[in-house]
Amino acid sequence: GFGSLFKSSKKYKNEKLLSEMQKAREIVEKVHAIRAEKGLKVRQPLAKLKIKISKLKTIDGELLQIIADEVNVKEVICDCELRDEIELDTEITPELHQEGLYREFVRQVQSLRKNSGLTPQDKIEIYWQSDNIDWKEAIGKFEKEILAQTVASTINNELPEDVDKIEIKGITVGIKKV
Repeated sequence: GFGSLFKSSKKYKNEKLLSEMQKAREIVEKVHAIRAEKGLKVRQPLAKLKIKISKLKTIDGELLQIIADEVNVKEVICDCELRDEIELDTEITPELHQEGLYREFVRQVQSLRKNSGLTPQDKIEIYWQSDNIDWKEAIGKFEKEILAQTVASTINNELPEDVDKIEIKGITVGIKKV
C-alpha cells in the first residue's frame, strides 16, 4: 500500500544522503591532501573549490556549505566542464593572507589562555609586538573580530614584562587576565 511506498521513498532519500555524505567526505580528504602537499594550513582561507559533477546531478546546498567550512574555502562551485574531479584555487590574495594571519593570531591567544589555566569566561588583555607589516595590518583590520572571539577587553601593540607570551613567525603575542 501507500505506507510501503512512503517507506521506500524515505529509504531511498537516506541512501542518497549517505552516498552524498560519503562523496563529500572524499572531496574533503582530497582537498586536505592538496593543502598538505602545497603546505597550506587549513586555517588559511582560500577563495574557491570547483567540483566536477555530471550534468544531471546536483549537490545539496547544505552539503556544499559543509564542504566549504571543512576545507576553509569561500565558495564551492559545481562545474560539469572540469577536467579533473576537483580544482582548488590555491592562490592566496593579500586579503586571504590577512584573514589567515588573523585566524592564527586568535589561535595563539586561545592557546595562551589555555596554557595559563584561564577559563573561556576570564576577561583578558592582549599584547603583541611585531615589526612585520602584514601582522600589523591584519590585527588592525580584524581587531573587532579578535576582541569578540577571544573575550578580550583590549589589544595593545606593546609587550610588558609580566605577561604570558608566545613567539611565532614574525610576532610575539602575550595575554594578561584583567
